[in-house]
Amino acid sequence: MPVRHSSCAVITGWLLSLLLNSCSGRITFREMPLGLQAETELTAHNGQREKLVQNLKRVNLLFFGFTRCPDFCPMTLHRLQSAIGEDDNLKQMLTLFFISVDPTHDNPGELRRYLSQFPYARGFTGSTEEIRRVEKMFGAYSKAENGTISHSLYLYVLNKQGKVIYLIRYDDPVEKIRDVLRQAAEL
Repeated sequence: MPVRHSSCAVITGWLLSLLLNSCSGRITFREMPLGLQAETELTAHNGQREKLVQNLKRVNLLFFGFTRCPDFCPMTLHRLQSAIGEDDNLKQMLTLFFISVDPTHDNPGELRRYLSQFPYARGFTGSTEEIRRVEKMFGAYSKAENGTISHSLYLYVLNKQGKVIYLIRYDDPVEKIRDVLRQAAEL
């Protein structure tokens, strides 16, 4: 699914401002015109239909992935787990929304099993059309190709209203992810 040019321009400008401000050690959080809509509803890993905004906490991350992903998804989840470490306070404030881009294979039971090591994670699936609508809200994409699925690789940091305030790259160092999470918890 192509991203509209206006979304690309907003994201590009936003990323440039982040790069310029990153030298200070403080993370610059800015609300972007991307994020969850109040009526966004998917099937959770417990098999129940849920509005995603009902699960928002103080620190929120959203990631598009799939359970059979051979590389980026487990690597991103491992980096996140390393960044959180044993910080029980942060675990209590955090919700990770893991939205499957493979609704054909990722049923609620499979998501529950895959995310069992991450007590702060909530897995979601839905129809292909529902997943595409959520991707569009975030300027994200996914595409099946060569027996796997190519997809967006950002961890989207959301505020308590479900709006994107920061983007964490899948390859950001653990220390940076930790700083982002801790500073987001102070908002």
